[in-house]
Amino acid sequence: MKISIKENKVYCTNPVGDASSDILLETIDAGSCQTIGFFVYDPAQYHNVDTTYLYAEQIHFLYFKDKNYVYVACLGYGSYCLEEFLIIELTEIDVDSFVVTHELEGYSKDKYRVYFGAYKIPGLIPEKAQRGEEIELNPNKKYIQVTHQVLYEIP
Repeated sequence: MKISIKENKVYCTNPVGDASSDILLETIDAGSCQTIGFFVYDPAQYHNVDTTYLYAEQIHFLYFKDKNYVYVACLGYGSYCLEEFLIIELTEIDVDSFVVTHELEGYSKDKYRVYFGAYKIPGLIPEKAQRGEEIELNPNKKYIQVTHQVLYEIP
């Protein structure tokens, strides 16, 4: 799964097609679009996460942004096939301060909040959230879906 820019338009790899069927993302600004990070979520490793994807064997998160918004492409695999594919515009995330790092192990943050995919985790201080394993061990964490808009979906 990747983001590409062709003829000043943004595309995402289509997980069920070839390169000629890449998905055009018309609302994303090609001039400022950039990939931020990629993470593979394995429910066997992160069993405390409460998402809608718990039936999936694996979920791939690809984060990218333009000058206006942060986006995440979520690709959920089941035992034998693709379960779900979404591209989501995360409208309440601060574009300028949003980061995904290896140390966060799938979590992300901006200057206001800590996130996992399209969920925010209230009560965590972003400056203190440095490692994913520390966030995972927090007994008081809960997941609340952020304000978002689905740009593309394969059910």
